[in-house]
Amino acid sequence: MSWTTTTLGEVTNLKRGFDLPASKRVSGKYPVYSSSGKTGTHDKYMVEGPCVITGRYGTIGKVFYSSNSCWPLNTSLYSCDFKGNNPRFVYYLLQTIPWSEYKTASAVPGVNRNHVNLHKVTIPDKITQDRIAYLLDSITSKIELNNRINGYLEELLLAKYDKLFPVNANFTGILSDVGTIIGGATPSKKRSEYYCSNGIGWITPRDLSNSSDKFIAHGADDITDEGYASCSAKLLPKGSVLFSSRAPIGYIAIAADAVATNQGFKSIVPKEEIGTAFVYCFLVRNKQRIADMGAGTTFPEVSGKMMKSVELAIPEQTLCAEFDFFAGPILKQQEALERENRELAALRDDLLPKLMSGEIDASKVDLTQLNSHLSDHSVAIREINNSTIADATFINRFIALRMLFEKLSHGIRHAFDIRGQVNCQMEFLTLFALLIIPHPEVAIRNDKTIRGRKNVKPYIVIPGLFARISCKRAIMQH
Repeated sequence: MSWTTTTLGEVTNLKRGFDLPASKRVSGKYPVYSSSGKTGTHDKYMVEGPCVITGRYGTIGKVFYSSNSCWPLNTSLYSCDFKGNNPRFVYYLLQTIPWSEYKTASAVPGVNRNHVNLHKVTIPDKITQDRIAYLLDSITSKIELNNRINGYLEELLLAKYDKLFPVNANFTGILSDVGTIIGGATPSKKRSEYYCSNGIGWITPRDLSNSSDKFIAHGADDITDEGYASCSAKLLPKGSVLFSSRAPIGYIAIAADAVATNQGFKSIVPKEEIGTAFVYCFLVRNKQRIADMGAGTTFPEVSGKMMKSVELAIPEQTLCAEFDFFAGPILKQQEALERENRELAALRDDLLPKLMSGEIDASKVDLTQLNSHLSDHSVAIREINNSTIADATFINRFIALRMLFEKLSHGIRHAFDIRGQVNCQMEFLTLFALLIIPHPEVAIRNDKTIRGRKNVKPYIVIPGLFARISCKRAIMQH
């Protein structure tokens, strides 16, 4: 293993992106990148992939990677010239650059590419680069897979909610009938003793804007017992549903532990017979309607009175119990995957500078256990027995079929096996159908044929038992 000190420009030459006003963009297959990441698509591209992109103006320090051809905007710097180096290694290398040292002192911070290209870097030989990229990509891939699975689980949860609680049901009550609406408060920022790093979780809308997690227990700042006592903030129990009521309206999260919030929330503590899952899904499906109620001259805000008065169809307790039973395993799995992702991200962030500097020998790092979980199929392909619709088996079966469907809809030829006799209940098929019927790339015909893109052969769905699903054919036998 050998390392060489050189300049960034000798590893990859960063260039300025290209102008493309929003008015001239035509939605297409090529991603458009700004300094803050992917910001839409266009029907043309300016550079061939793979490509690394980072900010030139605006957001500085974030690094993005496009394996396909793309259009980097003029607020960004990009490179697709890796001079024989591993492109993914370069992507990680750019994350170690001290970008703040290269910011210009102006109203809008910027980076001069000529200056940053002269930055001194130490890089290893190509074999070591490949190993480093493989290790870091393994962790990144696992995080991305977990996020995909959580997205599928969210689809399943909302599909069940829509089935049990139709959107066109007549209003019979208001939001305060299903839970207690509680606002928040902020301890004085002038009193440092009111804030700490390990105290009472205190959440602001900014905390939700900086995270895609559904469950939250802590934000950027915790507050002390003294800080909590100094203001009118209330402690919300675990399972409360947080709803940002201003700047902006509509961030939604579930309290993973007892938390307090600032005044930017109107949170709901669900009644026991209603449950967290119902309140959460109701807010997701109705956040725009609630946002439209907002008033204010500087920025819209939903008051506590407004929040309490949001109309809804009061659910029957039997349906709430059914939904809560169904949703429980889904919420637990989503929370567990989010927790795992935080641990993986911390591991990656710890490894990255040490691998890139040679402090840790990449050849000595073993991620065998992690890599065993990286396949799309590992989560879903397992021994499956007949079971109730609410247990983990049902969830894994849904994930398996949802992953398959994603491959089919994108024209990827792939065989997918689930061994043994699998009880595909009508409940399972009905919920899956609710998701795929509106899919833009597929359609269910009257003959029960589901069609994907032109290069995907039709496959037939018949309610019952199935043993094999493939891109060429998927038959569920009576």
